[in-house]
Formats: sequence, structure tokens, C-alpha cells
Amino acid sequence: MPQVSEVFIARQPIFDRKLRVVGYELLFRGEDARSNPGGARVLDPAAATATVVLNSLTEIGLDRIVGPHVAWINLPREFLLGGLASALPARATCFEVLEDQLIDEDFVEAIAELKEQGYMIALDDFVYDDDVAKLVPLANVIKLDYLQHGPEGLGHQIELLKGFKGKLLAEKVETHEVHAYCSAIGFDLFQGFFYRKPELMSRRRIELNRGSVIRVIGALQNPMLEMDEIEQLVARDVPLSLRLLRYINSAFFGLAHEVASIRQALVMLGVDNVRRWATLTLVGSLEGKPSELTVTALVRARFCELSADALELDSAQLFTLGLFSLIDAMLDLPLEGILAELPFPAVMQEALLNRTGAMGELVDAVAAMEGGYFGDAKTLVDDAASHYVDALMWANDASSALFSAIGH
Repeated sequence: MPQVSEVFIARQPIFDRKLRVVGYELLFRGEDARSNPGGARVLDPAAATATVVLNSLTEIGLDRIVGPHVAWINLPREFLLGGLASALPARATCFEVLEDQLIDEDFVEAIAELKEQGYMIALDDFVYDDDVAKLVPLANVIKLDYLQHGPEGLGHQIELLKGFKGKLLAEKVETHEVHAYCSAIGFDLFQGFFYRKPELMSRRRIELNRGSVIRVIGALQNPMLEMDEIEQLVARDVPLSLRLLRYINSAFFGLAHEVASIRQALVMLGVDNVRRWATLTLVGSLEGKPSELTVTALVRARFCELSADALELDSAQLFTLGLFSLIDAMLDLPLEGILAELPFPAVMQEALLNRTGAMGELVDAVAAMEGGYFGDAKTLVDDAASHYVDALMWANDASSALFSAIGH
């Protein structure tokens, strides 16, 4: 039996109409799937892939990857008929039936058994025909690809599914305009990159509280800054001070005794963690944005931080880099204008604006991993896969502490 040394995992969020995350589609890539597809010496690549999926979930822990949400997992025919699907918890799993499966009596019966056991069933990349119609009564969700069908094609598919009692999911939703259109014609769930892109709207200023946070972030770029100066910056802003105390006393830190003073909180965190807290507070306090946008920024920040040793760069600076890689979408403001208010080093500004240098490559790499593509990241950072999984799990915990601290 060949040994699996490393498993690559990415996740893409699935939203409801209110842009709340209801699940994550898990994406898997074998480390040598392209360069050496025959290296594992298996007769059935689909079954081998399914086994890797199962092992990765049971070794890492499904709840650590998706938190309280449902994991959406591709369901190859061999995985299903081999009886492996039932090893995953029904309460936390939605199986996606791929569009290229042979749909015969055995396959339909196996899907029906999963449905009876309590699993959710989704039909992926759906195009109505006589064969796939056999699965429609068993499906909880039908996924329609906006880029594949276009507006008119979506309408035609929905008309064919008029009697369907489950939910419709629009995938490859790339803009807010497409999201609004799909919502208007009856879709319940959404998947794509639209949540990262700002809606077209008038320029909005950074208000006073946000300005206080930015001043703290800017001041913390000075390596000579004394703790007394940091304390004065934070203490003069009451809402900011309150958030600091909520943050340090959250379950994320698990302190035995409550911290009641600004000074004590700052000393316990240290300068690097205060810088991290301030940047988290900035992105976490944004209204009108889905929380998943913040979680994605946290994943990027943690991954970049964990990659510091490999790139021989400052970990605190890389954390801020990852977090600010989505700041334009968060603030609905041009990135150039935001960076003009922050005294980031030139190399960091160039990385964020133009994706240049090792920092810029790192941001591009983590963005690619969000779609399940690990090749460039693996070239840049040897431990990219394990760092990314660690970042996913850390972000789940950190976001709970952050949203609690800011009153979300």
C-alpha cells in the first residue's frame, strides 16, 4: 500500500441569500497529480483520489476544517459504490454528484441509500437530460454554473426544474451584479468570488474610529515605539480600548483571570500581537460585508506568517501583508488610497499593489490555493499544504474571538 505523505486541501465557501456561510466545498489536489500521475501505481485513479479524501478528513478532522458548517465533497462513482461514503458524518456532509458519472440503477440506488441515512445530495454542474433527471427527486441541492449557462440558459434550466422541491445553487458567481440577478430569479445558495469584489458605490471615508485604528497600525510600524506610547494611542479611544479588553479576555486565549487594564493587555500580547490585533480590528469592524471575507483575510494572513522562515522575511510583516491583500474589497476603496494612509515599507506596498517580489508571489500563491491550485505555492514554500490547513483551522478560532470582541 503506497504511503500518502502530504494532502492538499482548499475550501470554497457557499453562501445563502444573506451572504452567511452555510458550507464549504472541499477541493483536493494530489501533490504529484500532474507531474507523475502514474507514480502511485493504482489501477483506479478515481478510487485512489477518494481514499486520499477520506484519509485527509479523518486524520485532520472534518470539524477542524469547516467548523460548524457542512462539508461539500465530490462523490466519485467508485467512492459511492465501494461503500466509503458512509464513513463520513451525515450531519456534516453534502455529497456532490459529478456531472460525468454513469447513472445506472446501481448508482441511483446507492444515492437513495445515502439520502435515507441523512446525507445531503447535490447535483454538480447540472444540465437537464433524461439520465440526470433520475437523480433530481433525490437531490437536496442542484448546482447551476452561471458561466456555463449564461442568463438565458439559467432561466431555461430553472423552467425544466419547475417541480424541484430542493434548493438551487448558482456557482461561478463572479460579481455582485450576477449575484443580484441569480437571487432575483430564484437561487437560494451562491458560490464564487463575488464576495471579494466591491459593489459599485460612491467613495466612502474612513470614519473616526477606523482612523484611530489606522493610526495605531501606522505607529506600530516603528520598531522603536515604546509601550507607553502604544498605551496612550489605544487608551485615548474608548471603543478601541473596550475591544482590546474583550479580545484578550475571549475564549481564544483561555486566561485563568480576567484582564482589566489596557497596560496589562498590551504587555501580555506584546508588540507583534498588538499590531496583529489592530489590523484584525480594522478589517473585522467593517459593516455590510460577509464575515467570510474577514475569515479569508485571516487565512491569508496566517499562511503568510507561517511562510516567513521559508522566505527569510519578517513574520509580523507577512501577517499584515496577507490581511491587507483584501482590504480594498473590505473598504470599497481603491487600494492606492488606503495604502497612502499607512506607512508600509515600499517593498510591501509594491507587493500589494503590483504583486512584485517574494511578498507579491506569496499573495498570489495563497490566492491560488483558495481555488485548490497548490503548484506555485509548493514551489515557493515547501510546507505550503500543511501551512494552509493550519491557517484554515487558526482562522476559524481567531474569527470567533474577533467577532466576539467587536460585538458581531
